[in-house]
Amino acid sequence: MSSSPDGPTLRAPLGGAALHLDLGAEHDAVGWTVLGGGRRTVRRVDWWLATSDDLLPGVDAREWVRERVTAAGGGGGATAAFLTSRRLDAHVVESAECEHGTVRAVATVGLGNALTAGDDATPHRVGTINVAVVLPCPCTEEAMLETLGLASEAKCIAVLDAGMRSVVSARRATGTGTDALVVLAPAPSPEGPEERQPYAGKHTTLGAAVGRAVEGAVRRGARDWLREADVPFPPDPAGRRGRGRVVLIGGGVRSGKSAFAESLVLAMSCRHPAPPTYLATAQAWDDEMRDRIARHQADRGERFSTLEVPMDLPEELRAISGRERGDTSAVLVDCLTLWVSNLLCADLGDAAIDARVDALCEALEAASVPVVLVTNEVGLGIVPEHRLGRRFRDLAGRLHQRLSGLASEVYFAALGNVLRLHPGPVEALGPARPGGGREVRGAAEAE
Repeated sequence: MSSSPDGPTLRAPLGGAALHLDLGAEHDAVGWTVLGGGRRTVRRVDWWLATSDDLLPGVDAREWVRERVTAAGGGGGATAAFLTSRRLDAHVVESAECEHGTVRAVATVGLGNALTAGDDATPHRVGTINVAVVLPCPCTEEAMLETLGLASEAKCIAVLDAGMRSVVSARRATGTGTDALVVLAPAPSPEGPEERQPYAGKHTTLGAAVGRAVEGAVRRGARDWLREADVPFPPDPAGRRGRGRVVLIGGGVRSGKSAFAESLVLAMSCRHPAPPTYLATAQAWDDEMRDRIARHQADRGERFSTLEVPMDLPEELRAISGRERGDTSAVLVDCLTLWVSNLLCADLGDAAIDARVDALCEALEAASVPVVLVTNEVGLGIVPEHRLGRRFRDLAGRLHQRLSGLASEVYFAALGNVLRLHPGPVEALGPARPGGGREVRGAAEAE
């Protein structure tokens, strides 16, 4: 953090047991911290390193911090203090400019206690995100509360992008169970009080700078934590070896599953420079199929890079994972039951097809990008009259069970609507087809 004789400075005394942000003058503070939370005036912000041995049952965490702040000359009333188990030399500083000066965010980021807002209450675990935001100008209380909300929103964006899953619900985490934030603004001088900024929302340069600084600090801190923990980015709750995400979408013919899958993949890819890849398994055996393929291609337009993969689906997925991430942002496979049909038409026996399914599962487990799989649920109708039809139904059913076991998300489309089956609880995402009014919302929430 840049410093001046009267500006904020960072120092880490006591052999790394504490990190002090000296503000250089009195600052108005709003936020929640272990010590000094609420609304008050402070001159310093501390981060204190603690382990589970320090905070044994019966130890009051606030008093533990207060004793150390007082011993370090901070004065309990003039210091806002965080408590963290994150190594303090891993702190991150990010700055952003606005018309009033420089906004600075200082963060320590640990993700071992990743949770989602709304999760059931759970016993405390180690791992938290602590952020201090230093504003360059005096602000009204309303403006400071605006910046506090923006800082929390920006922190959430960075955690979502890190791909962590809640340790309780397996939904995408929005933070940890013990996140703490404080926003600090210079107190007006008694000799000549400066005008306090009345607004600090998204439509102001001050609010925009707060969002950029906090998101940048938490994003860098999250990446550092994931790298040190040797956790894939983004991590997967099932502990797969790859770095991607596997989504299985099933349903009947014309149920809306492909429309939902496309909107989901496009949502995954919206901030990536490379287009998503469409792996098409259909083969043009006759005029009807050629017309069907042409309609699908016209509907997709140029939003996807399309490859025809009627047989060698596992090999193509491995090839995509072996290339740089810049080649594609996500993969859409449509559809798996046509792939099984192609294998049957190639006169492969059941054992050979099962081996191809094994290869597909291995490729998905090693995938380096998100993969969305579309398939037809063919087991809900009457028993097929012919042996080949029964064989196809059974092979498809076994495939679906295998993929459902490794997918991080499973959806089912019926009557133009989509249900999320996994992770639970089951939830209706609304109409799947364009024009239904909620397909983008469903895709964004799933993402």
